[in-house]
Amino acid sequence: MRWLNRLARPQIVVGLLALAASLVLLTGPAALKRGELRSFKTTTGSSAPPLTSELRLIIIDGSGLERPRFVNLEHGPDPASRLTALTEALRSELIGDGVWPASLAAPTVYLVENRRLEAAVLDFAESNVSLTIAQERQIVASLRETLLRNGVDSVQFLVAGEARPAPLGHLAVPTGL
Repeated sequence: MRWLNRLARPQIVVGLLALAASLVLLTGPAALKRGELRSFKTTTGSSAPPLTSELRLIIIDGSGLERPRFVNLEHGPDPASRLTALTEALRSELIGDGVWPASLAAPTVYLVENRRLEAAVLDFAESNVSLTIAQERQIVASLRETLLRNGVDSVQFLVAGEARPAPLGHLAVPTGL
């Protein structure tokens, strides 16, 4: 009878309820759905004709002002190839403006869906290109704004597949999705 009185304490009851709920979540049907991996169909050498779309580039100048430009770009049918063409077009515009060094390659673009939100992950190759803070600010802001205005919900930066707080050397950017 004493042990029943000890078990009836609010702290014990709440702890036992939390334990029971966590066991149900771990072993229930939701745990099976969480562990399943989705499979994606990939094709190599797609015979689909390239698409041409009018896309918007957002170029951020040295004073932080936006200069939108509309360009017609050819790209593949998948969204990642559209974003790749977009970043390459932005790179060539910024090279023409003297902001993006020609020796800094365009990043590889990955499109990740997370909770129905699309995140563009830009993976820069390891390089020893020296950028000023102003150049880096313009490149990062232009990439981010261009991708956000073209249907992406968030933009993340990697260098050689690794998240770094300052991917181009100076400016800290968020590293998590």
